[in-house]
Amino acid sequence: YKYAVVLGVEMKWDEGIVESPGYPSSAATALAYSNMAEVSAKLAQYIRMLGYQAVPSGNDTTQSIPLAIDAGLGELGRNGLLISPEFGARQRICKVYTNMPLQPDQPVDFGLQAFCEQCKFCAHNCPVDAILFGDRSTAQTSISNRPGILRWPVDVAKCYLFWVSNVAGEQRWNDCSNCVRACPWSAPRRSWL
Repeated sequence: YKYAVVLGVEMKWDEGIVESPGYPSSAATALAYSNMAEVSAKLAQYIRMLGYQAVPSGNDTTQSIPLAIDAGLGELGRNGLLISPEFGARQRICKVYTNMPLQPDQPVDFGLQAFCEQCKFCAHNCPVDAILFGDRSTAQTSISNRPGILRWPVDVAKCYLFWVSNVAGEQRWNDCSNCVRACPWSAPRRSWL
C-alpha cells in the first residue's frame, strides 16, 4: 500500500509511567499496547467500509518510529524513542496501511534535537547505561536499525537484556520505562514550556 495512517497511543503518566520501574508502569505500557490494537483495527475497518483496502499493524511489518516522524507526530529523542509534543516518550505507535488516497503530513521540528543535546536525563536514569551521553552519529546501532540515520546511539541489546532479566528474574513483570519517565517531555505538566 502507498499510504500509512500512523497513530500515537498514550501511556498514562499518573496511572503508571511515573512509577517506573514497577508494576504500574508495566500495566500502563500493556494497556497502551491493547489500546493500539483496538484503535488500529477499528480504523482499518472504517477505511474498508469506505471501500478501500486497509491492514492494521502494531510493532510489526515496518519500523514505526520512522513512519511516525514522517507523519509529523514527533522527533527522534536521545533515548531512541519518538518524542511528541503531546505525550513526550509516553506513547506506543500503531499504523494502518491503506490504498485510500491521502495527503501526506510532513515531519515537525519543535526543537527537540537541541533540547536532547543538553538534557540527557534519560541517559542519567538508564540503569544499564544503554543510552549514551555522546553526540549523534550515523553509525548503525543494531542489526534492527537502518544505517545512515543521524541519531544518538542506544545499546538496544543491553536495554533488552536488562528488561528480560527483570521479567524473568525475581522482579517478574517489572518492566523498565525509566527513559520514558525521565524525559521532561513525558510529564503532562510542563512548567518550562
